[in-house]
Amino acid sequence: NGGFVWQGERVNGVKPALKWHTNNRFGYRISQYLEPFIGLDYEYAGAKDGAPKSWAFDAGAGVVLHTFKNQSIALRYSTTVDGASHSQNDSFNIKYVYIW
Repeated sequence: NGGFVWQGERVNGVKPALKWHTNNRFGYRISQYLEPFIGLDYEYAGAKDGAPKSWAFDAGAGVVLHTFKNQSIALRYSTTVDGASHSQNDSFNIKYVYIW
């Protein structure tokens, strides 16, 4: 997926720059219950009002466990590969999905 964030002027008068991102997951379901994947994420924010431009490129791997027809659990590790003026990512993520 991809997207952007546009923010209006803040109370203190700062106008943040446009921020955009993309999140990509590439996986292959190897059995009824197991789907390993890799993830690539990128975020960029332009420079504005004295704030420098910032960007980050994160990569990770994970697995989706398809527990029932309408439920799944995704486990993923992600870390920052490169970036500038941006916080580092080193995270383990869990996502539970229930579809009704």
